[in-house]
Amino acid sequence: MVKLGHGVADAHPQKPAASAARGLTNQEIAERLFVTQATAKTHANRAMMKLGARDRTQLVVIAYETGLVQPGSRTTPT
Repeated sequence: MVKLGHGVADAHPQKPAASAARGLTNQEIAERLFVTQATAKTHANRAMMKLGARDRTQLVVIAYETGLVQPGSRTTPT
């Protein structure tokens, strides 16, 4: 199982991963994080690489297995 850090440095990369795991598009992630769509895509892709996920579907599985998102949670972490 992959463990996600809980330090301050780890907080920001978790936001795009959690948002993608909730099914948000890159544009929706960008709007919530006040970044460009390209930056949101880069953050999501880096999270996938860091976690060893080959695609967003696998990122969703990892996010649920590690507790990054909980079933029924619909809000983006702050």
